[in-house]
Amino acid sequence: MTITYDDRPGGVACFGPLAPADQALMRRALDAGRSALAAAWAASAAKREIFWINLWQSSGESPSVVLECAAELDALVRRLAAAIYADGPAQLDGYGFIVNPIGSKTQPWHVDYTMDCSSVFIPLTRLTPQNCTQYLVLPAPVPEAARRAIAADLDVIDLGAVADACDFVSVRQLLAPPFSLLRLDFGAIHRGVANTGDFERILFYFSVNRGAVPVAGEPVVEVIHPDKLGTP
Repeated sequence: MTITYDDRPGGVACFGPLAPADQALMRRALDAGRSALAAAWAASAAKREIFWINLWQSSGESPSVVLECAAELDALVRRLAAAIYADGPAQLDGYGFIVNPIGSKTQPWHVDYTMDCSSVFIPLTRLTPQNCTQYLVLPAPVPEAARRAIAADLDVIDLGAVADACDFVSVRQLLAPPFSLLRLDFGAIHRGVANTGDFERILFYFSVNRGAVPVAGEPVVEVIHPDKLGTP
């Protein structure tokens, strides 16, 4: 697949947009997901916290959300994962939606699960400075002191400690058209910003794991625990 932007290691690679037929499938999946989970979706959005919906997970006891287009969606995700991660072995871990509701709180800087995990975000709504995902790009190689600061708590990373250990830390926020394919590097440090805009921002995501330790299963609807949230 063609890469149109790339600030890895540590950052994001942007691939071209989905084909029109795949975009239509994503719209169908979103409509079906919002219908099937209407009550849970509304309740989570009312909390004004970024939340994600696990349509499918490779581990855990939570059942998949059954959509009328589930088989087509699963085939698309696996095809995209094989193409985007053709540079090395990685196992598909899960996929679903990430929702940033209006008036949300900023997430803490974090790494998803482990340093061996990576995700692809596909925006289904416009990405704006008021609703997007921020991420860090650090010197390569990352200084050992910065590695220790990151590893201390992957859920809530002390940015000050990381910055103190580096010659620079670049905070970035990539805006791209809807249905772009945005690959976060393995171990990417990132966070969702407080949504100060006037519409709900929705991403489709799928994640992969290249490590030996599987990611634990999660509930169908999940959010970072409130005591780990940042400030608006």
